[in-house]
Amino acid sequence: MILDQFLLDAKAGGPPEDWAKWRADQANQTERVIIIGSESWFLCYDGKQPPGTGLGAACEARNLRRRIYRNAGINEDIRVVIFDEASAQHISADLELYHRFHADRDFDNILRWLNDAEQNGKGMKAKECQNMAPHSFAPIPLPSFSPRSNLPTIQRFFDRETELAKLLPDLHPDATGWGALIDGPGGMGKTTLAIRAAELAAPGHFDDIVFLSAKQTAMDPHGPHDESPFAVSGFTQMLDAIARRLQKPEITQAPADERPRLLIDALTGTRTLLVLDNLETLTDADQRSLFAFLSHLPRTCKALLTSRPLVIATGRRLKLQQLDQAAALQTLADIARDNPALAAAPEPDRLRLITQTGGNTLLLTWTAWQVGSGYCTTIADALAHLRSCPQGNDPLQFIFGDLLARFTPEEERIVATLSYPTEPIPVTAIAEISGVDEPTTRRALKLLTNRSIVLPQEGEEKYALVPMVAEFIRHARPDMVKQM
Repeated sequence: MILDQFLLDAKAGGPPEDWAKWRADQANQTERVIIIGSESWFLCYDGKQPPGTGLGAACEARNLRRRIYRNAGINEDIRVVIFDEASAQHISADLELYHRFHADRDFDNILRWLNDAEQNGKGMKAKECQNMAPHSFAPIPLPSFSPRSNLPTIQRFFDRETELAKLLPDLHPDATGWGALIDGPGGMGKTTLAIRAAELAAPGHFDDIVFLSAKQTAMDPHGPHDESPFAVSGFTQMLDAIARRLQKPEITQAPADERPRLLIDALTGTRTLLVLDNLETLTDADQRSLFAFLSHLPRTCKALLTSRPLVIATGRRLKLQQLDQAAALQTLADIARDNPALAAAPEPDRLRLITQTGGNTLLLTWTAWQVGSGYCTTIADALAHLRSCPQGNDPLQFIFGDLLARFTPEEERIVATLSYPTEPIPVTAIAEISGVDEPTTRRALKLLTNRSIVLPQEGEEKYALVPMVAEFIRHARPDMVKQM
């Protein structure tokens, strides 16, 4: 049992009383109890474990049941924490009635719950809290310090558990490599995911978190706004900003070609996490220089990068896809708390909004905020407003505007061919209509798939444009479409 190991770390000889009594005392006397939910622990709680197994957990469970019974079912001090939704399916019926936490999504709420107990004279001091692990109960870890950080705040964050599970191991100090790159189309939530991953990776592993963004323009429901005062504009400026954060301003005065080595020397012996955002705005030369610099990072330092596709990259790469339906509905519900018109929208309309925006976080939130604003009283109105590409506040231009400059002549004809059909069409038909030979068409469609412009179906034998890409192409390049 992990709980036993917590005691053995402090008392190698174990408790003075027998283990069964010690366990019972912990279950009965601990002011706050966190149950790390797993199928096997819940079997112990329900008395359904195989004979001779899980005896310690069964002892804990019996005393917890008695504790709740003595309080006439009032339970302020015992909570279940789950790490994935699969574990939630096995929660015992008695415990299912009470609020539970999700370890990643509700981490801040767990800390507040524990701190409330401490402020009321009930909880354990932070220094007494230990790590928690499956099949045991113990207080949630309260970091003894917070890393120095300039991470910006995030407005909302839902789901992305699969992506976090892939990113966090790459940010562990024992991991090989310099870290990870999150790439994907504009508006998918790369920056938000990077910030959340940095928050979760930092406690106990990093003393400093340095956040830098090369983003020159950002988009909100009212339109684009200038971010250049807060942005770094190149590789050298990025090095200088890191040096200043590390309180090494002398590095910024050194010759430019010496600064990478000097900064690596300054990072040696530190535990620093670099979060570098929107790298696609850097020149190709600066991107190459950055990845060369990252390849020399000390083992105790890691980097987490974000970029739209086509960045010159080495190392681990996570391609960020659209929000799933559940997370998108949660996002809309959160916006609806401050938007009565959206709150009145029925679920079928919300699902249509998710489908039409392709699960793109920026398009989803921008369109949702238009409901109840101007002439938009419904989601249908807001979607029509989005398709009109409003001058000066066009999220389609913000997200997809750089695509047109990157299309090859063959890609232009293929995209134009796909811009009007509402159903996926076969590759052979795309090649015939566009006038591009089939082998070239297939290669181009694979590249366009990787750039999240087209959607393959039926084993890459049929393709369709992402819905809002089609809207943008028809509006921004009608001449290109007319050729087909």
